[in-house]
Amino acid sequence: MNSLFGRNTSVLNGRTVYTSDSELQRLSYLVRPDEDPIVREGWKFAKIASYGGIVYGKSATVLSTLEAVVGEQTLRQALRVYFQRYRFQHPNGSDFIDTLQRVAGHQDLEPYLAQAFNGTQVARLLRGLADL
Repeated sequence: MNSLFGRNTSVLNGRTVYTSDSELQRLSYLVRPDEDPIVREGWKFAKIASYGGIVYGKSATVLSTLEAVVGEQTLRQALRVYFQRYRFQHPNGSDFIDTLQRVAGHQDLEPYLAQAFNGTQVARLLRGLADL
């Protein structure tokens, strides 16, 4: 959406109010960021609003952050490799983290990814990743 319509538009385009899809996704999970992790089974989420906000909003925010850290091409390559490798299997979160780390090369993304997928705190760039 950002590449088609710009980073600050696409979802809401008013004269004085506008927002992007990524901002809307981020806001959707900030309503209740600390109730559930991304990797929780769907039926175990605290509330339906938490499910939508975390699974869609937080996941989108985590992937946007990864794109900013490793670069768009590296993230695209990692997603392509992950899909090719596991398309007829039942992968888990560790498989995604391992694939991303392999494709990204030297970057130690595991602390951020573990916190982002398994934690319930608001996803943010960790200090160690900011220097990459």
